[in-house]
Amino acid sequence: MRSRCLACGIAWIFTGAIAHTATLYVTQNGDDGPGSLREALTLANASPGQDQILFDLPGSGVHTLEPLTPLPPIVDPLILDGYSQPGSRMNALAQGWDGTLRIRLDGARMTNGISPGLALRGGPHTVRGLVIVNFYDGILLESCSFSRVTGNLIGLDVDGLPAGNRGNGVFVQSMSRPDSTGNTIGGLEPSERNVISSNGRGVFFFPTGSSDNQVLGNYIGTDTTGTLPRGNTFDGILIQGAPRNRIGGPEPGARNVISANSPTGSGVLVLGADDTVIQGNRIGTDIAGRFSLGNSSHGIHLQGSERCIVGGAAPGAGNLIGNNSDGVNVQGGSDNVIQGNVIGTDPEGVRPLGNRKAGVRLTGDGGHRVGGTNPGESNEICFSGECGVSVGTAAADQHGNPLRGNSIHDNRGQGIDLMDGAGRGGVDANDPGDADSGGNGLQNHPDLSIAIAQNGLLHVTGTLDSKPDAVYTVDFYCSLEPLLPGHVEGQAWAGAIAVNTGPEGRAAFDAIVPVVLSQARHLTATATDSNGNTSEFSAPASFDTGTFRPTLRIRHVPGGGNQLEWPASILNLGIETSASLDAGTSWTPVHLPTDRVGDLQTLLVPRSAQEQKAFFRFRSQ
Repeated sequence: MRSRCLACGIAWIFTGAIAHTATLYVTQNGDDGPGSLREALTLANASPGQDQILFDLPGSGVHTLEPLTPLPPIVDPLILDGYSQPGSRMNALAQGWDGTLRIRLDGARMTNGISPGLALRGGPHTVRGLVIVNFYDGILLESCSFSRVTGNLIGLDVDGLPAGNRGNGVFVQSMSRPDSTGNTIGGLEPSERNVISSNGRGVFFFPTGSSDNQVLGNYIGTDTTGTLPRGNTFDGILIQGAPRNRIGGPEPGARNVISANSPTGSGVLVLGADDTVIQGNRIGTDIAGRFSLGNSSHGIHLQGSERCIVGGAAPGAGNLIGNNSDGVNVQGGSDNVIQGNVIGTDPEGVRPLGNRKAGVRLTGDGGHRVGGTNPGESNEICFSGECGVSVGTAAADQHGNPLRGNSIHDNRGQGIDLMDGAGRGGVDANDPGDADSGGNGLQNHPDLSIAIAQNGLLHVTGTLDSKPDAVYTVDFYCSLEPLLPGHVEGQAWAGAIAVNTGPEGRAAFDAIVPVVLSQARHLTATATDSNGNTSEFSAPASFDTGTFRPTLRIRHVPGGGNQLEWPASILNLGIETSASLDAGTSWTPVHLPTDRVGDLQTLLVPRSAQEQKAFFRFRSQ
């Protein structure tokens, strides 16, 4: 048997020791005796090797098994297959549920009120095709590894209505050696989807040894269709002290729907669990990402955790997060990355699904990265009830939070709001020498003087007053109207330049950037220092319709070709060439590397022996 853990990237192989040594049948729904589930579990535990338990109860319809005392823990490798009962059918829908489950495990008559429906130890085990309700924990994986829980209804009854388990739907625990690692809750195929709803919590990993597990393709907090609320009472998923677990993934089948968890629950709560990866999920919406099924608390809450990844630049890695309190709340910890997510709207960016407070809220010592300027790294953060991104006062100047490249728009508050030393938000005025402190060091923002638009390009000038003799990155953003005081944002990243403030702490800049957003009317900018502290957005500069002509010089190099030179501040432009200026002339892009000499970009274009004349012009890239 060969398998692979997506969370840890480790493949494992079982050889020799695991073979099907017994096939046992459950043929009656009594609590004990021949043909009961209890007897089958007892016999399987006594039979070395991987056994399987199948169901063949007489009669059609649903068969309910009601243990009076805890069932024996499963300690020897086992496949427990509820789909083997005649009349059962696996789900085959990529969205929704058309499965039929005929085996129902009900703990309502249990004399011990804190026992799980099934307890799995050791492993590998597979549990599939069961309805599990009215226990404390639906399934407990305790010091259990390389096991699979697939295709079950855990907390919902056969009719899809809430019945619940009082504790957790699935609890992965490792209080002593060996660890609980390499387990998979759900899977990439529709038949592997669990619906884990109406429990105390959906899925709980605790503590350190419950690492390198994965939760894939489940509905957690909804009904079987992924469209109606059936929330767990607390969190959809809680990961406490357990590192390197993966929730979802970039593959379409890995997407979890984690929604409608209430009254106090977050979609995913990560407490002191480093290196957690959360990707590709719908959090606070229905399966299609178009309707509100918000979690009462935050969509994703990282507390005291480091190096966690929320989303990612790869296709499919971003989460869709809407209708929660904060979309993503990061409290303490450091070096977490939030990239490629859609926070506050539907997949097409049309329907408002804003989070009730901030789209992203950062507090603690800083070092969190929100967005980026490489392909796929930008988050879309919009329609929030408060600001787009809030940065709290404890974020240290030396370990700032770079907020670059994001599309931040249509939030009720500021696009970026840095809290001052007293924890107050609002528009922060620049101060001489940038000596004040607060979120991201209250980094001063640029001041834009003029933005002149022509032929899809913007000529922008401005200044940055900040700490002396320091290098800053100035990012430019195009935005639609209106941009009102206290409501300044940046909808589409248009490029960046580096500036040096010199001994006086002042840098003047002159740049040319493309108009990257159709019908844009305003340009805003942020400044980020070398420690990653990003400012709030500048006041907007409205586009003027004046004329500017970026200079393109051509110098003939004897025996070498045409040397082209233009200002290095012109961003995102290429060169194209033609042999004529006649109407209908074809222009060909020049794909050659450029060099930088001082304030100029240069390009050497070789001349052919047949060339009589050549013309060159800028082109948008």
